Amino acid sequence: MFLPCIASFSPSRLDFHLVSAETGAQRQVLLQNHAEHECLLNHLAPRGPPDTLSIEAPVLPIKIAPGEGLKLELTLTPANAGYYQNRIDAHFAGGPRLSLPVTATVAAAELAFWPEELRVESSLECRQNHVVHLYNLGGAEKTFRLELTGEGAAAFGFDAGEEQLIRLEPGAAHDVPIYFETLEEGEHRAELRAGDAVFALAGRAFRAARAEETHRTWARPKVDVLFVFDNSEAMIGGRIHLENQVEDWRDRASHVARNFFFAFTTTDLGRNGEGGRLLPLAGARFLTPETPWSEWIHLIPSTSGSTHTHGLEAIQRALAEPLQSGHNAGFPRPESELFVAVISASDDRSPGPVDSYLGDYHLQTFVGEAGGCSGHGFTAEDGARYREAASGSAGHQSLCRERWELASNVPGTWPAPTRNHFFLTETPRPSTIDVTVDGVSWPRWQYDSSTNRVTFDLGADVPEDKEVLISYEPRCGLAP
Repeated sequence: MFLPCIASFSPSRLDFHLVSAETGAQRQVLLQNHAEHECLLNHLAPRGPPDTLSIEAPVLPIKIAPGEGLKLELTLTPANAGYYQNRIDAHFAGGPRLSLPVTATVAAAELAFWPEELRVESSLECRQNHVVHLYNLGGAEKTFRLELTGEGAAAFGFDAGEEQLIRLEPGAAHDVPIYFETLEEGEHRAELRAGDAVFALAGRAFRAARAEETHRTWARPKVDVLFVFDNSEAMIGGRIHLENQVEDWRDRASHVARNFFFAFTTTDLGRNGEGGRLLPLAGARFLTPETPWSEWIHLIPSTSGSTHTHGLEAIQRALAEPLQSGHNAGFPRPESELFVAVISASDDRSPGPVDSYLGDYHLQTFVGEAGGCSGHGFTAEDGARYREAASGSAGHQSLCRERWELASNVPGTWPAPTRNHFFLTETPRPSTIDVTVDGVSWPRWQYDSSTNRVTFDLGADVPEDKEVLISYEPRCGLAP
């Protein structure tokens, strides 16, 4: 009596893969004894005809020592091309009865593709890459060229290098990178040929389900600018220079992507002065870069005001009650960034300490330098209090310099023009992109493939803070 054996084949399944019907193939397997005692193998044979699958093994019965294995040499000599499958049975005295599945793909010629065919699905303009293996199963070198044929050949392709003459040694393999990409919907069939070897190609191209993405147009940040002019006779000589600088600021603002409001007042707190009220006194007027220059220059005050300038207190009054609910109502606008510019040839004579007048705004002063200055028609006294007030904010510049740089050191106040850019989450087929703004078709856009974004044209009158719907077919999308 023999004790039951513990045994197994290694590998547990034998696949010859691609085999030529002309030459056949050989493989090795191991029949392993895992038991702690001897096992007696008394049957070992293929189920099919032995002339197709044969086993080179010792004469049976044969004992296999504990922990040892029996090497088996298997030879497959198939008669016909096609898919081959068989089993090898191994029986041990006392059990068990083992079975080793054996499979192979048999090629009629010595040059053969693996796998036998390729089936692929893809959306339009989406490249699907695959690798096909070409084997030389014969005993001599093979020389050939790859060729795509058939009605659907235009939908398939391979690298330019694959068009060259290819040499393949016996037993060697060549990897063929092949792709499927087309602009035409439907089924596409072709054949990849290498000598007598033929590889079937089948592809289906479909329109991807449209993707929709929602964005919003850019809303220009609000910037409100309050000009506080010294309207005393000290400004008479530089009046032309003052007008030129204000016009330059207006022109620059018209080219900047910001929503500007401008308002004017003076440093005059006298009985007949503005007292922080915005001009004109008949009804405060807010200007924009689009307001005609004739209206701007009309609001630049004359030089008949008080020589006792109180610019800092004028700012405080302009931005506080009761003027904020009365004459100056609406300026500054809610959520705007407020900038105050004081232009004065005289120093501030407000009664309180400088820091008592500072507020939540950017302050820049255009006043006399330490010790005073002269230039461009101005003769300005030392504007020490104004310089002190602006030192912790937007800073000060000399009234006597040739050009005044408004807000030059306030980040973001004078930026370069901004465009509406909308980045897409998937790569689109550009010809399928459709854009609407607030539900209305919007034609003035460009698609940049390098950044995968849709950009509205410069100069387009884009409505602010509106919904933008961009729909498109993804280049590699899912079927509807």
